[in-house]
Parts: sequence; structure tokens; C-alpha cells
Amino acid sequence: LIYTATGSGAGVLNTITVPRGAQYHVVLADSSEAWLNAASSMTYPASFDGNTREVIIRGEAYFKVAKDAAKPFLVTAGKTTIQVLGTEFDVMAYEDEDAVRSSLVNGSVSILAYGKQDRAQKVVLQAGEQAAFDKSTGLLRVKHVDLDQVLGWRFGEFRCNETGLPAIMRQIARWYDVSVEYRGPVDHIRFSGELSRKHRVQDILDILSDTRKVHFEMKTPATIVVIPGSK
Repeated sequence: LIYTATGSGAGVLNTITVPRGAQYHVVLADSSEAWLNAASSMTYPASFDGNTREVIIRGEAYFKVAKDAAKPFLVTAGKTTIQVLGTEFDVMAYEDEDAVRSSLVNGSVSILAYGKQDRAQKVVLQAGEQAAFDKSTGLLRVKHVDLDQVLGWRFGEFRCNETGLPAIMRQIARWYDVSVEYRGPVDHIRFSGELSRKHRVQDILDILSDTRKVHFEMKTPATIVVIPGSK
């Protein structure tokens, strides 16, 4: 865990950075709570003195926001801003993901995103919905999602539902602090199921290899080589 503070007086901004392989729980000045996933950071003021409560997220975080109708809670993640009064939701905004994804657990939130040529787009989410802002197209789309899968990390699990192998390997890389190399196309390989993040990385790879869809080799330093098909 890395903690830094900038500014002075009422303008102090705190930044908490969580390394790979860790999670961290933060209670903010208004009693709102944030859980940070591996390889994530959050910048927030020491106190919410203005008309809004604003934080900035890089990576992934789950929020449980204290209600305050007079002071909206704003989360900035890339080119998206989530505005809430009091609710629970997950934001995933890793740099190596193709989209910024905001998933609502309960209550309602509004999502404002700026696409190409700074064109503003706004949607309102209901519980069980996810807004995905595509970084390449600049489009904001809403769909229903499996919240159990989205929130698996909060409960110490990798949860997959026909999830593509590259997305799974990005999660593994963040949690086990490893690099990943590919020897061939793997976008067509998908998995469903649940695995505890308490497993050793080799145990995870062995379970995936048993399906004969993919094979792994370990290199030094910690690098996983992904090979399509059986050995």
C-alpha cells in the first residue's frame, strides 16, 4: 500500500495506491466506503468541504456511498463521471481494459461520458445494469450483467461466465503480479466457473490446462506463456 498527500489545509488530496496481489478498504470523510481491487488507486480530499464529494479512480473499486441529498458523490474514471446520492456500485477502469465499466448493485446512478470530439453522452442505470464506455469508439452502452461475476473479486474469487481467456489472464496478472505472453490466438477460448484467489497461480493454471483448451509455461522472471490447445 502506498499513501501520498498533496496540497495544504482544506485542499489536501490523498492518494492510495494498492499494488498487484492486494485489496484495500477505505472509509472516507463522509462515512462512504470504498474497496480497491489489486493494481488500483484512488485520489480523494481529506474532507468534502464543497458542494460535491469527488474522487478519482484508476483500476477498480466498489463503493458504498453515504446518502447526502445536498452533496452529490462524483466518481471520475477516465472520461466518465458517475454521479450518485447514496448507493452501491462497482467501477472498473484499468488502462489495459477496452472499456470503463460501471455496474450498479442498488439505487440509481447517472453516467456522463465524453466520446470522440468530446461529445457528451449520459445514461441512468438501474440495479443490475452496467454502462460500458468503449475507449476505441467513444460510445457508451448499457446492458444487464451478472453482478455475481462482476463482484467476484470483492469476495476473493475469480468468477467467469463464458469469459474470454485474455480477460481472465488480465485478472490473473494483476492478482499474482505476473506478466503474460501469448503464442497464438486465444480470443476464441472461453471459461465459466469460480476459483478462489487463495490458490497458488500454478494451481489456477493447472485447472485451466485440464480443459485442454490451453497450455501454460512459466518463464523467469514471473511470466506466463499462454499456448492455445493442449501440449
